[in-house]
Amino acid sequence: MTRPGTEPVSRYGPVPSLAYAPDGATLAIGARDGVVRRNAVDDW
Repeated sequence: MTRPGTEPVSRYGPVPSLAYAPDGATLAIGARDGVVRRNAVDDW
């Protein structure tokens, strides 16, 4: 957990959680609202 206001920011807002898939091409983004989105690393 990071300090409030220090999370990276995406087009969806603050990003408190990030994880790469084993293939290194997919990024899982966890938002504060509980939604997890998957994006291609090239798109993020």
